[in-house]
Amino acid sequence: MVANNENADYINYSYHTKNSYLSFAGNMMEDCLYCNLAQESRSCVDTDYALGSELCYECVGIQQCYACQYVVDSQNCHSSQFLKDCSDCSDCFLCCNMKHKSHCFMNTQYSKEEYEQKAKEFRQRPLDEQKAFFEQYVRGFPRRCNYNYNSEGCVGEYITKSKNCVDCYQMYEGENCRDVHTGFPGLRDSLRSCYVGERAELVYESLASGADCQRLRWCIVVVSKSSDVDYSEFCLSSTNLFGCSGVKVKQYCIFNTQHSKDEYAVLREKIIEHMKKTGEWGLSFDPRISPFGYNETVAMDFYPLSKEAALAQGYNWQDDIPVTTGKETISWGDIPNDIQAVDESICKEILACEKTGKNYKIIKQELAFYKRFNLPLPRLHPEERHRQRMNHRNAFEFYHRQCMCDRQGHDHGSRCPIEFETTYAPDRPEKIYCEGCYQKEIV
Repeated sequence: MVANNENADYINYSYHTKNSYLSFAGNMMEDCLYCNLAQESRSCVDTDYALGSELCYECVGIQQCYACQYVVDSQNCHSSQFLKDCSDCSDCFLCCNMKHKSHCFMNTQYSKEEYEQKAKEFRQRPLDEQKAFFEQYVRGFPRRCNYNYNSEGCVGEYITKSKNCVDCYQMYEGENCRDVHTGFPGLRDSLRSCYVGERAELVYESLASGADCQRLRWCIVVVSKSSDVDYSEFCLSSTNLFGCSGVKVKQYCIFNTQHSKDEYAVLREKIIEHMKKTGEWGLSFDPRISPFGYNETVAMDFYPLSKEAALAQGYNWQDDIPVTTGKETISWGDIPNDIQAVDESICKEILACEKTGKNYKIIKQELAFYKRFNLPLPRLHPEERHRQRMNHRNAFEFYHRQCMCDRQGHDHGSRCPIEFETTYAPDRPEKIYCEGCYQKEIV
């Protein structure tokens, strides 16, 4: 499902995208490669959920960041690497829970010269060692209960500039929604839906609804100003549809057959009465008719299931997912470690993922990006890189918990009494703080 895109190869669920490659669920992306949920972002590579960001690499959950690498859950940061939950920071390295800082290394302030020397020394370590050190380092810091920003009356995770959105995930400028996973700007008054487009309203139990759609129920990929549509899929710019598939610029259709307005109303009511008698009315599409296995979909990113559990819940499973292996034309030992020594001939070669063995290629745009920021060629397949970035995010499941803060001077007794909903499960090792206690810990 794409709309108003230009020179955008291998993308899906994206709008107003230009010069991008292998990126998904984006809006107003430009020059983005291997990104997921990049909104109003430019020249980002290997990022997940980036809002208004530019020239960022291997980042997760960022907003208004510029020229950052390996930054997680941070906003308004510039020219920094390996940050976790920082805001308004520039030229910082290996920091967590900081704001309004510059030239800090491991949460310690240095002069510009001292900072650059420490960052240079750390970068000489192998990249895997740098990542492992960062992950271990941030474990010692308290975590905020959620990553919601500038929102009112909201319960969920990654909700920004929204109002009255409950049990929602990845919402941007939404209002009066419940149980929505990934809503694009302007979504209103919708329930139990996923990947809902800009300015959509009154969408219920639907997947991948497009911009400016209204009153959709139990639909899949119904887009482009469609309205009053039930139990339909892959329809475009249409109104008053029931049980249709692949319809474009139509109205008053049932099972892809055109009717008059009055005929449509009568026949629709007869079908609904029949569905009520059979118990089908109000149910979403049976997962068994899906052409995909559960393990082939993004559901595994947020709701991972074993094969046995997926089958028990009525989902399909794919035992033999097609992959390409064994076609590599060059070994990693023959590729220079210094990215500046790698020329464009590498774009003609086929590489092999060091972890999964899957084959992949480097395109010219990403090689230029790596050279610009002196980044090594990725030795993992794009899917494996995405999987590892997802480790920075919790499963989309909420738990009712109490703030774990027991610090003195936080205006509470031995332990803060405030309770909240969070995606951190009770058996997780991290210390989870309410927003008030968390803000008092930020340096």
